[in-house]
Amino acid sequence: MAYLPHTLVTFGGVTNAKAAGDEIWQCGIRGFQTGGGPVGAGDLDDLALLILRGPTGDGGGLQNLFADARAHMGGTSYLSWCKAANIGADGKYSAEPGYAQMTPVAGGSAAQAPSFCSVAVSFGTGKTLGRGIRGRIYLPNYGAVRSNGVTIDSTSQTNILEWSVDMLRAVDTTNEDIEFHPWIVSQSGAANLITEIRVGDVWDTQRRRKDAISESYSGSSFAP
Repeated sequence: MAYLPHTLVTFGGVTNAKAAGDEIWQCGIRGFQTGGGPVGAGDLDDLALLILRGPTGDGGGLQNLFADARAHMGGTSYLSWCKAANIGADGKYSAEPGYAQMTPVAGGSAAQAPSFCSVAVSFGTGKTLGRGIRGRIYLPNYGAVRSNGVTIDSTSQTNILEWSVDMLRAVDTTNEDIEFHPWIVSQSGAANLITEIRVGDVWDTQRRRKDAISESYSGSSFAP
């Protein structure tokens, strides 16, 4: 079992600037250059910058989208960086990653849930069987409006879906000098082009949390 060599684009920042510990969020999307294979190693810095700041470098790309009200990103969450890394068959870096950083951009919505909550964005490939057919990312979109204790309202759901389409278009750099196309890439060696985006209405929680807030416990002895 081994990966097809590919490129992994990740982007992230601080989950909640008002919480202790500066917990980090990040999302990753894998893919290939046009014709297959990873993006050229010498283009990784430029790819990260292109995705973060857009083709003109003056407010497009993820930088512009993060504060979009449709995203429902929490107002104390921030986007500050993007990384593009080539991944070899062993799942490790095969070249020095490219990295782009910027002045952090804050989300545009007031918090409606704890900052570790997320409305997950799922990717599909039009296939129902096999490996490498589904993916999911967890964004700091805890500003989605609650419908009740566990779901968001239909307007927020529609907004996040529309925003997610624009986000994936920003990551897909088709027709730019450096081309990157989002795929689902499995460690099994399977890979499929992303053709679907879905957003549910139930709150989820951030997975694989980075620099997670330290938890303090209270306890009691128990004698059976």
